[in-house]
Amino acid sequence: MADQAQSLRVLADQLRSEHFGSDERSYDGAVVVRVANPPIRFEPTAPRFISGSAAVDLRLYRSQGRIAPGPRVRILAVTSGKGGVGKTNFSANLSITLGQRGKRVVMLDADMGLANAHIMMGANPRYNLEHVMHGSKSLSEVLHRAAHNVQLIAGGSGIAELANLSESTRCAFLKGLRELDTACDLIVIDTGAGVPNNVLSFLCAVNEIIVVTTPEPTAVANAYATIKMVSRENRGARLMLVVNMVHSSSEGEAVARRLSAITSKFLDLEVEYIGCIPFDPAVPRAVRSRTPFVSSTPNCAAATGINHIIRRLGYTTTVDTHRQSGMEGFVNHMQRFFKIGMAT
Repeated sequence: MADQAQSLRVLADQLRSEHFGSDERSYDGAVVVRVANPPIRFEPTAPRFISGSAAVDLRLYRSQGRIAPGPRVRILAVTSGKGGVGKTNFSANLSITLGQRGKRVVMLDADMGLANAHIMMGANPRYNLEHVMHGSKSLSEVLHRAAHNVQLIAGGSGIAELANLSESTRCAFLKGLRELDTACDLIVIDTGAGVPNNVLSFLCAVNEIIVVTTPEPTAVANAYATIKMVSRENRGARLMLVVNMVHSSSEGEAVARRLSAITSKFLDLEVEYIGCIPFDPAVPRAVRSRTPFVSSTPNCAAATGINHIIRRLGYTTTVDTHRQSGMEGFVNHMQRFFKIGMAT
């Protein structure tokens, strides 16, 4: 309620500064700003101005530049240089933990090769991305509640077909993406491994990217290759590293130092190390039972690692210290990548 009250005060200040009116008072939990006569009333429970019997959508005021837009959804892509490093398991448990902390999360399974996020989450969605791409379902219709505050968009071969879709289907898909801007606080995109075209399309459209690796030399080498490609195509993105299946925190730090030294020398790039997840017997047990380990064994070592990473991400605060473009920016990047010219 304190945050809501503060938002209403900011809104009133904005209206005053734009010379819509000069008098403000509050009653019954609402803020009233006098704009000539009668006053305009902003109800905290509905995003609309109400003046007598007339209602003006708040989005109209925003589109006219009269009110600054609200917080944008954060979009995080999780990727890896090779398969088998635990990328999808990490994405699923990260999403569920954020949901437990009160964040509204949508997890998008964009791994075209192994679309198995639903298995990791113990979910049985009826529809997936393929239904969207074939035009039989809208994006909102394939959202599946996978956990508290977490909705899943199950994967398929859909995204790989994006550039070849009809204009109407592309329009419907991207319109559905835009609607997610107000439906959630965070979108976690679980991409495929490596950097084929469909993976790169996502990694070039977001501002925050986590690269998951293990201490295995081939995994580290492939992680470097992914970082190299992404840094060239998406300059300015926040590139982060998570080391999975470590035997100690010092092993994770050693991998991060080694990789950071290489990226600094050859790419002039600092990759942000945000933590590691220990090798934990609770993880394969959870996979076999199709139950996320943060739910089945919330106090296990792997779950502790997830919580530590969330603190490093900064998602536990309401203050956003990292650049973000919201869903509109994400969709625009996707359109440019696939050379889609659309008026939506």
